[in-house]
Parts: sequence; structure tokens; C-alpha cells
Amino acid sequence: MTLFATAARAFVLPLGLAAMGLTGCDDGKKLSEREAAEEADRIAPMVKADVEALRKGLPIGAAKLAEKADADTLGNNSALQKAIATSRAQVPDLDTSKATFFSITDASGTVLRSEADLDLLAGHSVIAPFPALKMALDPASATVEAFGEMPEMRGLRTGQDLAWVLAHPMKDPKGLKGLFITGWSFRKYGAYLDDKARRDLEAASAKAEKKTVPIAYVFMVKGGKAYGSPLLSADVNAQAIEGLGVIEKTAAGPYKGNIEITGRSFGIAALRTPELGDDAAVVVLLSEI
Repeated sequence: MTLFATAARAFVLPLGLAAMGLTGCDDGKKLSEREAAEEADRIAPMVKADVEALRKGLPIGAAKLAEKADADTLGNNSALQKAIATSRAQVPDLDTSKATFFSITDASGTVLRSEADLDLLAGHSVIAPFPALKMALDPASATVEAFGEMPEMRGLRTGQDLAWVLAHPMKDPKGLKGLFITGWSFRKYGAYLDDKARRDLEAASAKAEKKTVPIAYVFMVKGGKAYGSPLLSADVNAQAIEGLGVIEKTAAGPYKGNIEITGRSFGIAALRTPELGDDAAVVVLLSEI
């Protein structure tokens, strides 16, 4: 064998190995993309169901709470908290909902009490940060919804967050008693979706007898902003998602592709969630590599 042939052979082998590596990498990207899309297909119907549960259950819960909100109850924080919890528990759609707060306001829209402790909302008006909710102060109003920011509704102390709030008038024959309000912090809801995706993938990996479980993150997008769980990595991932413009990319239907974030390749899948508006979507980042 000539020196040239020997050198050529030595050169071809690394190229062959490199081609195999690239093929494996491409296969991993395609798998990540497919699994991200499959998880998005599982998550999107959950979002729809969770939204519809609050919309269906709140008017019923408001009627039940109105029956319990007499003068003695309204003047007693402990009794009022119990009335909220009991009213919610009597409505299956509210009892199993993913809402991050349930509160009662007075007739001006100022929160009297929330079900949860620590009650950060008590004493704060929901009308100032969510002007649209003023319409719910009409006793004849149906449920009114709004999106916005309120520090006391945040799911995380720092970083961007968004609240979705629903308000329904709580009334008796004499008129308006107040509002029953509920909703969620997008980041807290994102944490719930993250956990659901993790359990889905753990179960799928166990069934397939895989040694590893894919890394996955779920984000809610609203108005071009992405909201994920309160993880340190969430803000970096959110910025990458926002840079893709997923609302535009999903205008004609589901979107899927690949994206690199801090040196790691992720499959990405996005689906519109029209129940939260024309500018809303759920996004799944997933990495098998």
C-alpha cells in the first residue's frame, strides 16, 4: 500500500465516524421533535378542559357563596375563608380545578378574603389592575374575564408573570354582595403542566424500557410572551421561545421544529389555545440528546 493510500484510508475513517455521529444527532433531533409534538397534543386538550371548568363552575360557585355570605360571615375572616372553601368544594368543576386563587370581594371589587393562606390579595382592589372586571359589578352581569399583572397574584417573586382572572357577581334579591373571583398565575399553571409532562414521559420511558427520560419544559404563550415554571432555566427558555414568534408560526396550524438553547438541542412544538384568546398557545421543549 502506498503512503498516499494509507493516508487516504486514515482520513476516510474519521469522516465515516463523523457521518455516523451526524446521523445519530439528526435522529435524536427528529425524535425530540416528534415527542415534543406528541406531548403538546396531550397538553393542549388539558388546557382547554381546565379553562372550561372554571368558566362553567364559577357562576354556580358564586351562587352558593352568596347564600353563605351573610353579615356575620362577611365580618369574620375565618368564617369567610371557610365559606369560600365550602362553596368551591360543592362544585366539582371548581373542586378539581387548577386555579391558583379563589377570593371574595365586596361590592366595590376590593378583596375581603381568599381561600388560601397567606392571603396576599386581602385588602386590594382587583378593579384597578383589571379595569374590565368593573363590568362584573353589575348584578346582571355574566362572568367577566381579564388578563394582566397584579403583584399579589404572581406565581414567582421575580421575572415576568401574567394572571388570568374571572369574576362573577355574587348577589341576592337585594342586589350585589360582591364578586367571586378565581383564575391562575401563568407561571404556576406552567409548573403544573411541567409536572404533568414529566410524569407522561417517565411512564412512556418505563413502558419502552428506556434508561433515560427526556428533558421537557412546558410554556404558556400569551401576547408574544412565554411563561413557564419557576425554574432558573425558565427565563432563558422563555426568551428563546419568544424569539421564535410561535403565535405567527401557528397561524395555519401546529408548529414543530428544533431549537438550540445554551448549547443543547431541543425539539419544539406549539399549538394554539384559542380558549385563552387568539394570541395564546402552549409550547413544549423536549430534548432526547
